[in-house]
Amino acid sequence: MIIRKLIPLLEALDIKKGIVCLVGTAEKDTLIHRLASLYSGRMGITSITPTTSFPADIPAYQIIADKKQQMMLINTATKTYRIIAYAQSSEKKGTLLGIPSGLIEIIHTQAQFNLSVVRVDLPFHNLDINNSIDKEIFSLPIGTTKIIPIISIAEMEQSLLAKTILPARHGKGMRLISKIGIGNPIKPIHLAKSMVRLLESIEGGNSIKIIPLININKSYFTQEEQNGITTADLALSITHQFDQVVITYTDRNTPFATVVSRY
Repeated sequence: MIIRKLIPLLEALDIKKGIVCLVGTAEKDTLIHRLASLYSGRMGITSITPTTSFPADIPAYQIIADKKQQMMLINTATKTYRIIAYAQSSEKKGTLLGIPSGLIEIIHTQAQFNLSVVRVDLPFHNLDINNSIDKEIFSLPIGTTKIIPIISIAEMEQSLLAKTILPARHGKGMRLISKIGIGNPIKPIHLAKSMVRLLESIEGGNSIKIIPLININKSYFTQEEQNGITTADLALSITHQFDQVVITYTDRNTPFATVVSRY
């Protein structure tokens, strides 16, 4: 493996244009904020599945509307705003409805976005890869150009006990994927295996570029970064689904990353 440090984040993730899907356990909003602050082109931000309201400080013009009005409002907004976050309205307070995956490419094309960043909110540990319903929900937008699976190194050393830091359903999912015994800590090999197993369940994922991201948010200890490098090495050793893993502090203003590459 070759470890290259201090690569600009957009370069490390090969963010140029197209439809990019963020999947994984956490920190999707943090990464969206970071990408929105770094990307200089026209950008759309949305979600496939229901999500909470967009954060007030997200650097984007927000459009929350029903399906009939949405396209018109987006097209109008693109005349003034470069970055637009959009979702469907919901009667449930604090919740927004996701955009059907088949509609995202249409909006991406008609609004002439250079880049669309799409949240896919099924977390690694809650996905039952043998459940046909989960597989159906986890469908990527037509035209997806890149998948960025995100895992957090903060899960290291957390015990898989019900009603602890990890919700019980997350713990159950992680045990299913990585064969961890109840009460045992999560190790780099478990994170690596969970990343690989999730990707195996993505329909059409084999034909889409995949660049996993390991987040070490809110931690400034060298050991945390080393754990991330170890996890990346292990993931690359057990799969050929991707050729590099990006490790970064998405909450830092300095937009650099460590890249662990197969070559």
